[in-house]
Amino acid sequence: MIEKLRAVLTKLPAVFERRANSLYALALTTAILLSVLMLSVNTVSIKADGKEVVTLKTMLSNTDSILESVNISYGKDDKVEVKKLSSHAIDIAVRYSFPVYITVGNTTSKVLTTGATVGEILDLANVLVSEHDIINYDLDTKIDATAYIDVVDIDYVTETYTKRIYYQEKTVYSADYPKGTRIVKDGTEGQKQVTCKKTIVNGVVTSEEVLSEVVLFEAVDRQIIIGTKKTATANKTPAAAKPSKPTTTNPAVTTSANVSCVSTLKPASTIELDKNGNPVKYKKHLTVQATAYLASGTCATGVKCVPGYIAVNPNYIPYGTKMYIKSSDGKYVYGYAVAADTGGFARNNPTKVDLAFPTNAQCSTFGRRNVEIYILE
Repeated sequence: MIEKLRAVLTKLPAVFERRANSLYALALTTAILLSVLMLSVNTVSIKADGKEVVTLKTMLSNTDSILESVNISYGKDDKVEVKKLSSHAIDIAVRYSFPVYITVGNTTSKVLTTGATVGEILDLANVLVSEHDIINYDLDTKIDATAYIDVVDIDYVTETYTKRIYYQEKTVYSADYPKGTRIVKDGTEGQKQVTCKKTIVNGVVTSEEVLSEVVLFEAVDRQIIIGTKKTATANKTPAAAKPSKPTTTNPAVTTSANVSCVSTLKPASTIELDKNGNPVKYKKHLTVQATAYLASGTCATGVKCVPGYIAVNPNYIPYGTKMYIKSSDGKYVYGYAVAADTGGFARNNPTKVDLAFPTNAQCSTFGRRNVEIYILE
């Protein structure tokens, strides 16, 4: 028994030596594997719309696989940016798209973007803008959230066309024909060539300015000739012809001082008017839409608002412009006026004007109607 025990004890060092070698090899292999694994692990920081979502360690290297592992998805209009900070550190930024609505006239379109300037967004929407257009943003404004862009499309078109000149009818009394004779001579229309500049806002003509008129041929008035010659009778000496009465016409309005008007402003010198009450001398003639508003407070130019100061789009009618205004229907003579104020209408209806009235009742009566504006200087 003692011999058997001695034999077993003799073999133990060899067994322990073999096991020690195996454990050492296992430890070495494990250390190598851990080193390889550590070299394959990436630290990934993920942000969505600028906010940090998660930071994780992963052996994945494909961006889509990393995002899928943390349940983050994105669409075709979204943007994913990957930035490698070091060999094992990565930043992933997801920028989700948002809608921008663009309105031109009565048409609204939608563009999806992850952030761009107004000019770039308009290009995406195939909206061409000119120097005359009015936009509620500067073209270089950066849009980084849902926004509404309004574009007022303004075009100026010069056209030339021919226009009829209508003849007048006149009654002429003539001693060359016997009394009671009535002769009619037909008139003929004339023709003139008109060159005008049209203002077109969102496809609609809002005003027309006549640049020149050339008479191609004059109209010939229609005449009704009434004979006044008395026939001689026997035994009577023809009476001496009575002198014809001088032709009288209705006196024409000669100056603005003779006209009752809404405006309380007085021009430096009276404005000479023709028989129709229109200024004889002016630089431009515009037909635009006008709305009445109560004269109160202070104008955009700093002057106290009184009847005679009107609100305009200063890009269309500059501040300080002096003018004479009448309603197109002939019911109102607003009179001498000065551009001194503006309003919210300037963006959507740039050729429109607002006329200051002294009372709410007068504002209600006038309401909204077309007016004739004669630019004086």
